[in-house]
Amino acid sequence: MIIYLDAAIEYWADIFQALDLKADGLRFETFIEDPWSHLFNIGQETAPEAINAGYKPLTRKQAVVARNIQRQWDAQDQRDHITERRAKPKLRLVTRAAN
Repeated sequence: MIIYLDAAIEYWADIFQALDLKADGLRFETFIEDPWSHLFNIGQETAPEAINAGYKPLTRKQAVVARNIQRQWDAQDQRDHITERRAKPKLRLVTRAAN
């Protein structure tokens, strides 16, 4: 059994409520077990920082777009990494000293 500090419960409860995750069918008891995983899955990993700074979190539509863009960037980074590994080494011109 995990015991949470009251401050942690209040912190995550504020985020849970601000995102209205209950409307998505998520129970707070489930959310608090691994809040970051849930936030990443729905594209709301920036919500805690935004809320703490006094801003509203992304709307659901904005979060979907942000998540899709991030996935595209991640895929592009992966493709770039594979391409870099497969790239042939650059040839250098080697000259011989005259005897």
